[in-house]
Parts: sequence; structure tokens; C-alpha cells
Amino acid sequence: MDLERTGKVAVVTGASKGIASAIMKMLAEEGVRASSDDDFEWAMRVNFFSALRATRAALGHKVEHGSGSMLDVASVNAFFRPDAATARAGRSSPGSAG
Repeated sequence: MDLERTGKVAVVTGASKGIASAIMKMLAEEGVRASSDDDFEWAMRVNFFSALRATRAALGHKVEHGSGSMLDVASVNAFFRPDAATARAGRSSPGSAG
């Protein structure tokens, strides 16, 4: 079946089993980038809550000293699988170590 949805994004709730899981599979087969509650929860745990915990851990020291800075970085690149041309461009770009 062609739903003409290639390249679209869908969020399916409750997608770990049952009908929602089947819908996720069908959407993926149609070229839809589908995401579930589980994906969102994992991303929040990894990206948000880890930064929150690090901030809490440093807060006492920062308050005690009256100042301080923090930089939290989160990335979706764990999911990014570049093609060969993109990988080569990254290795040969100005300022690149490779």
C-alpha cells in the first residue's frame, strides 16, 4: 500500500505492543520516520535528566562560591548514520582533526 507519506514524521503513542506497534511497523515500511513514547522517554532520560542531575550536583559548589558556569550539550547524532559522502566531508572540512 502506498500512502504517499515518504519523508513524513509520525508520533505513535503506546507503540511498544499491539495495534500501535503494528502501525509503527507499517509507517516505517511506507517511508515514514515514526517515533514512539518509548523513544521520547529514552531521549528525555539521556538528554534532559542527565543534564538536570549534573546541574543539581554542581549547584551547591556554585552557590558556595557565588558564581560559576555550566555548559550542557545534548545531541541527536547517536541516531545519525551519515552516508559516505557526508563522512568524507566531515573528515576534510577546515578545522577538522581528520
